[in-house]
Amino acid sequence: MIELYGDILKVYSFYDAICITTNGFVKKDGRAVMGAGVAKLFRDHIPGIDKQLGKHIRKNGNVVGLIGTLNGVPIYSFPTKHVWSQNSDIDLIIQSYQQLSDIVESHGYNNVLLPRPGCSNGGLDWRFVKFKLLPICNEKIIIISL
Repeated sequence: MIELYGDILKVYSFYDAICITTNGFVKKDGRAVMGAGVAKLFRDHIPGIDKQLGKHIRKNGNVVGLIGTLNGVPIYSFPTKHVWSQNSDIDLIIQSYQQLSDIVESHGYNNVLLPRPGCSNGGLDWRFVKFKLLPICNEKIIIISL
């Protein structure tokens, strides 16, 4: 598993795609809750991405999916939680990682940035999450610590 440290908004352009860790809660106005952590960082940087994520969740469910671009770089949601107020769910993280790995292979991506899933606002310890992801590790998915 490849890990790096840095500012995702400064290094994203060197990657084929980037991920935003997300939850599956959509408000009445159709916008996904993106009020903290990586999700908030992107919501504040890309106007309307919360609306795009909300559309994606309503159409497809709480699964990995393309929700926009940043200067031509695809942005994918990476669900770690079902509801914003809960801690992250390791089973959902594993499912999302497998879905992302399938997308990486089907699109021919060579390097995709993924913030440490479930850590920070998700309440999980990175050592635990890493241990669970190592058996299904895809070396094309680069873990970034912000």
